[in-house]
Amino acid sequence: MSDSVLYVSTGHDNGLRLRVRMAGGEDLPLQKREALGGWSALRGYGFKEFRGDASLLTSAEYRWGCLGVFADVGTVHRDAET
Repeated sequence: MSDSVLYVSTGHDNGLRLRVRMAGGEDLPLQKREALGGWSALRGYGFKEFRGDASLLTSAEYRWGCLGVFADVGTVHRDAET
């Protein structure tokens, strides 16, 4: 698993957050398999809605004080059993 985050301050309460997360595994039990969905991994979808043996997630978020906009893009590779 690799999870990298870059924060770029653009002002006192403003900033840009970029994230790239990659993970994978083989022959894992269901509870340990890769999954995307939920508040921290592909916002807007149900918790662990997408499952598979490998995943890739990229996120960009810009904040102005307590307001912000974001974009999440992700994919899950599903093996033959999923």
